[in-house]
Amino acid sequence: ENIHLLDEALNVSYEKIASTKTLAEEEWIADHLLSVDDIDFRLWDIVEKLAPFGIDNAKPVFLLKSVTPADIKYFGKQREHLEIVLMKQNGKKMPAISFFAGEEDKFHRLSVGKAFDLVATLEKSMFRNFPELRLRIVDIQ
Repeated sequence: ENIHLLDEALNVSYEKIASTKTLAEEEWIADHLLSVDDIDFRLWDIVEKLAPFGIDNAKPVFLLKSVTPADIKYFGKQREHLEIVLMKQNGKKMPAISFFAGEEDKFHRLSVGKAFDLVATLEKSMFRNFPELRLRIVDIQ
């Protein structure tokens, strides 16, 4: 008998729940657990076969536990982008990028040598016509 009130009741409930949830409480579900050393062009070939990515086919999300940054730097005209450099065991660098990250407080707690968990997607950059694999930061924990 109150079906006509359901729509409004659901909206009110959603607003109540959404307003109490913080970013710190948000959880990410990763598709796969990786280490920095797992990231190479063979992995990229596998990920690329899953394309095209979009609303109904999201990019795979990877969790990298306890990564330790070798370098952290902001770049761009107004230092609005973030690059975290992770090191592989073979000495090669693995960049993790977040564009327009300068205003996000969660990144300010990062420091070189202090481990954190990284949630990211994998992408191939062709900046300056040089193919490079990098991580696109989704979140840090």
